[in-house]
Amino acid sequence: MNAMMPRPSALTLGKRGWRLLYGFLAWRFRTRDWLFMNYGYAGGGGNADLVLAADDEPHRPFIAMYAHTLGQAGPVAGCDVLEVGCGRGGGSAWIARTQGVRSMTGVDLSERAIALCRRLHDAGNLTFRPGDAERLPFPNASFDVVVNVESCHHYPSLSTFFDEVERVLRPGGSFCVATYWDPAGLVRFEQALRGTRMEVVRTADIAPRVVDGLLATDAKKTALIRRHAPWFLRPLLNHFAAVEGSSIHRGFMAGRISYVSALLRKAPAPAGREGRAR
Repeated sequence: MNAMMPRPSALTLGKRGWRLLYGFLAWRFRTRDWLFMNYGYAGGGGNADLVLAADDEPHRPFIAMYAHTLGQAGPVAGCDVLEVGCGRGGGSAWIARTQGVRSMTGVDLSERAIALCRRLHDAGNLTFRPGDAERLPFPNASFDVVVNVESCHHYPSLSTFFDEVERVLRPGGSFCVATYWDPAGLVRFEQALRGTRMEVVRTADIAPRVVDGLLATDAKKTALIRRHAPWFLRPLLNHFAAVEGSSIHRGFMAGRISYVSALLRKAPAPAGREGRAR
């Protein structure tokens, strides 16, 4: 399942509203069957070469979204990685377990979501803590890579978020982002890209792969909702999960909702200065 808002760029809930919503989802749905909160990435050879452990295989489309997004940065072995908007922690846990990173930190606005992440996932190089994307609770130059998957469309100020990412990245560090937008939201995102001090290395339209991901995960999400949700919550969760027939699903199928991934890089340290404090 994927907790979605009614319109992709709607900000009417505000931070308090989103904290309450995701806190409720973390409290009400504590199952280990639901570890990821993205729409998936599949088809077109998009994840055929992704080698997964047996326990990860049921989550292939969701993990493939992380593999695509993080993969934009190149090899990350030995890096300190931050995920902003870690949700239920599945992506952060997969990175910590499989990518050879020195440390993996997941941050989310909801304290209850962070508590659930800590209960569901355990790895020596993995930590979770509450935090606001527009006021990240870390010193300058703390991370080599920042990852943000299907989260920044919620943020009131993308420019503030981008400034915070640039602040906590080490010189030469990478920012890997992937999320969906309605037309107005896409304009807002493109304006933020133009305004950031980071270099925009690449952007890509991955909506076709996300549509394939929706198709590949529809039965799984529908079954989870039926198994764990009381009848009166099912229509809302069907919408949140973008199952077939929902307005979000129809928006993707009709091309009214776009999905973009991007790689940005912080400027390298000036010659003669150490860029990566260890």
